[in-house]
Amino acid sequence: MVVEQRVELRNMGTRVTASEGQVVELKRENSVLEIRLSAIKSKVKELKGEVEELQKEVVNHRVELSVTMTELQFHKNKVEELERENAVLQARVTTSESQVDELKRENTAQAAELSAMGTRVTASEREVEELKGEVEGLKKENTGKTNADFQKLIVSNVVCLHSISEGIYYFRFSGMDVRTSAYLGVSLFKNKQREILSNQYNSHGGHQYVSNAVTLELEEGDLIYMHLPSGYGLYDNSNKCCTFSGFLLFPM
Repeated sequence: MVVEQRVELRNMGTRVTASEGQVVELKRENSVLEIRLSAIKSKVKELKGEVEELQKEVVNHRVELSVTMTELQFHKNKVEELERENAVLQARVTTSESQVDELKRENTAQAAELSAMGTRVTASEREVEELKGEVEGLKKENTGKTNADFQKLIVSNVVCLHSISEGIYYFRFSGMDVRTSAYLGVSLFKNKQREILSNQYNSHGGHQYVSNAVTLELEEGDLIYMHLPSGYGLYDNSNKCCTFSGFLLFPM
């Protein structure tokens, strides 16, 4: 009995020794785990700090992104406004170019018209010079005839009044036309200078009249005559609807 108890005690001692060894081993493992846990806690704390920094950066980036989006929208609106202004300017440029082309065409037409007018003026000047030459010849033929205020000359189908003394003269004329949708008119010239133009537009047909009068100071040798402008017309018959006359008011 005693022997059995001794054996049992010996076994229990062995078991206790083994248990104590296991306890020591577990303590060592616990120490290692505590060290690892402490390191993990430190790492977690560090990671939390990094996460907080990242969250702050995210917030800042969101603010910057919001500002950038606002600026982008502003620039987009500005670009759209500039595009609208550019479209308006392009339309104005197109209109201006069309107007320039139209003005060029008008200038070309006016240049052609001026050239034609220059040709007609040159022809008229030559005709006036010829009239003056013929008048000078007639003056020589009528030397000493001073009982009239002026001489009436018909040269190249143009009625001319030639003054033979200085003074103030009164002239009157009238004209008539019966054409429909046509201009009628006549000019009175002193030498090469037009003094007066009377004209009308006959829109309805029938008898349409023009008349006028003028007072002029003339010197001896001045030539007064009527001229039919280009594009105008007159009509006359036995009733003598177109007249031209003048007389001296008083000498100078």
